[in-house]
Amino acid sequence: MTSDYPLKRDKLVPTLTIGFITSFILAALLDLDRFKALIQSLFSASANTFGPFWQWLLVLNLATALCLAVSRYGKLKLGNQNTPDIGTFRWLAMIMCTLLAGGGVFWSAAEPFSTL
Repeated sequence: MTSDYPLKRDKLVPTLTIGFITSFILAALLDLDRFKALIQSLFSASANTFGPFWQWLLVLNLATALCLAVSRYGKLKLGNQNTPDIGTFRWLAMIMCTLLAGGGVFWSAAEPFSTL
């Protein structure tokens, strides 16, 4: 591999992302009603096709987490530290801020489309 490989990869991801978003916006600007119908039909088809799979995957994920928590692996320490760098309050605050920020980012983009 050459040394410029990471630079090529780093240019590809933003180019694809910007291209996808631009085509999405242009399709919505050209014919909003048709675009809205297409998005709704694709969402319905994916929900009907993958909905039960995702529900069972969620149950399996929860069962796996609970089994790991009550097994001997629930006490497993990651890293070579005896005490964590971050206290419980700060850790919970970071988790809550991340959840709120993620929801804010999602709904700031999704809410205008939900009122169409």
